[in-house]
Amino acid sequence: MSNHLQKGDKIAWRDEKGEEQEGKIIRLLTEDATISGEKYMATVEKPMFVVQAHESHQELVKSPDEVTHVGHEHRRVKE
Repeated sequence: MSNHLQKGDKIAWRDEKGEEQEGKIIRLLTEDATISGEKYMATVEKPMFVVQAHESHQELVKSPDEVTHVGHEHRRVKE
């Protein structure tokens, strides 16, 4: 990934209703983990992001394909 994201980066994603949500990355998963009772598979090559939603403060797990970087420009993370 040339434009890889890291802890602290602000991101956006679409929720199940199609509405844009924003939050920040609080942790990068590079190995399998269980978060809130759900098991997630991750590797260094295919990481997952633990994010905190801005409005609800809920912790969610997102893949790089699901998020867009929020900053000076929007950019989709590519593997």
